[in-house]
Amino acid sequence: MKSYSYCFLLWIVSTLGPVFGQLPEIKRATRSATAAGAINEPVSSEPENSDLWLTLPGKNDANLAGYGKRIVLISGDEEYRSEEALPMLAKILAEHHGFTCNVLFSINPTTGTVDPNWLTNIPGLHLLDKADALILFIRMRSLPDSQMAQLEKFFKAGKPFMAIRTSTHPFAYGPKAKTSFKHWSFDHKEGDWVGGFGQKIIGETWVSHHGIHNGQATRGIISESSQDSPILRGVTDVF
Repeated sequence: MKSYSYCFLLWIVSTLGPVFGQLPEIKRATRSATAAGAINEPVSSEPENSDLWLTLPGKNDANLAGYGKRIVLISGDEEYRSEEALPMLAKILAEHHGFTCNVLFSINPTTGTVDPNWLTNIPGLHLLDKADALILFIRMRSLPDSQMAQLEKFFKAGKPFMAIRTSTHPFAYGPKAKTSFKHWSFDHKEGDWVGGFGQKIIGETWVSHHGIHNGQATRGIISESSQDSPILRGVTDVF
């Protein structure tokens, strides 16, 4: 699956070009230690500041399927670059299908920059109130109750959503976490929510790594007839 994900990402870059000029500064730091302890609320209340998320207006064409509709895309992982992939997916949905898209990010509340390693803050979740659908691509976040309540409200409304890759284990709360959503944690082992949100809502939680994590790669065999395809641009025989 990883090889297909990379191919799709390369195809988007080669055909549509980057949208990163519209993003806040991308900052990568060490993994936050707050995942194992108490959950800290963001420094300030939810701001009405669009600089903290990306908004792509849908193409003004009533013939497009997404005309007049909104999709919220939520990124937040420190392994698969969802903060890069989802803006490109949003551009496709906006320009080619007419959906207005909001892309949300893990934001360091002190610097106001995109930081995938910051586990406890995704501003803009109030935009889910306006959303017709959600695309979720996050991993082991430890969001405060005020932000989790926005997600809970969306899911209880029964609106459609798509969960990508690590979204089977989107939330992780340590044993000392002060939260009303501990049962959403991927490793929850009690009651009706064993396996957390992933198992209960999506149908699967995190199980294990395939092979040796960070120690094994994937070998791909590229046929001669396909080697010049834009989908394989930059792809070699080892991932």
